[in-house]
Amino acid sequence: MRITIKAFASVKDSLGFSERRLDLSSGTTAEGAVRAVERELGVGIPDFDSLLFAVNEEYCRRDRVLRENDVLALFPPVSGG
Repeated sequence: MRITIKAFASVKDSLGFSERRLDLSSGTTAEGAVRAVERELGVGIPDFDSLLFAVNEEYCRRDRVLRENDVLALFPPVSGG
């Protein structure tokens, strides 16, 4: 299956891209997709456990199973005031 990954802010800096198409095995989770990209690029995302995940513009858990043509967005933790 093919998905799109969008990376924002410090995640974009860590991965070196803002958007990328990715071919994955059926049944891959959001976290699994990110780990696959990290392995492929030979990089790691600092504070991985704090990342926010969204699929098709809705926040989700990292164990969300992805489907064909999903758009997975990755955000660093956010705070505001």
